[in-house]
Amino acid sequence: MIRRADLPDALPAHTREALDWFLGNFQVHFLSSVHWDNLNPWFKERRKITDNFLLFPAHPIYAATDTESRTILPGEFFAIPEGVWHCYGLQEDMPRSASVMVHLHFDTKLHANPLGIFSSVFHRLRNYDRDYQSLQQLSSLELYSPDAARLFGNAWFTNLLAEMIIDEADSLTIPQTYHDKRITQAIRYISKHLDCSIGVQDMAAQAGIGLVRFRQLFKRQTGFSPQEYLIDARIKRAGDLLLSSELRMIEIAQKTGFANEFYFCNAFRRATGLSPSQFRLQDGHP
Repeated sequence: MIRRADLPDALPAHTREALDWFLGNFQVHFLSSVHWDNLNPWFKERRKITDNFLLFPAHPIYAATDTESRTILPGEFFAIPEGVWHCYGLQEDMPRSASVMVHLHFDTKLHANPLGIFSSVFHRLRNYDRDYQSLQQLSSLELYSPDAARLFGNAWFTNLLAEMIIDEADSLTIPQTYHDKRITQAIRYISKHLDCSIGVQDMAAQAGIGLVRFRQLFKRQTGFSPQEYLIDARIKRAGDLLLSSELRMIEIAQKTGFANEFYFCNAFRRATGLSPSQFRLQDGHP
């Protein structure tokens, strides 16, 4: 796996800056992958999800966001940051498409997403035959040893992101970030109490800041109001539970701080465009 200490001195300054930013602030967490073979008709309607989604096709497939659309060919892939509306599937002239679909999470203290620094959601693999074979192996490994698949996936996708940064460095925009340890403490409190009834006053008390100033600093650091951030965090946690467990909807609602199953299902649909049941069934997940 590429590390900051491994970066060659000959890298251009902007490329090194981007790699330092990525490797120094983000830890890749591989969540899941599936090797899927679909026949026409098959199309995933417009949606957004609570993690990062990557699609690697072995046959041509159509994909789009609200700002970009194109047919992806073998050797290309589609990398969607969490919360971005997108759709994909087979058009009339596409009889079938095998593909590997991957879900990732980035652990970071920053309010930023490394997939968000690229000018496009469409990218190219350096070596399609080698890389697609590795992706198929990862999907198979996950069936037999999920722990080994996570280790392999973490390393493989860290390398992929580093290669993307090197290959597309000239078009990257690295965000300027603001970091206040008091706000980070409040965010940590939110993460540990998603199953509880907490409010903005509780968050501000954890940060040791007055309520008005807390709202201002929180928005500056995260881009969300405290209440928006809390709802977003609960939806993300619910999405993880939907894909990684067989818990009932009422149990997931309880574990993510929603008053009842009705409020949970409504909030989840507003955030993702899918009901929790539809989200659980997406991309071949049980």
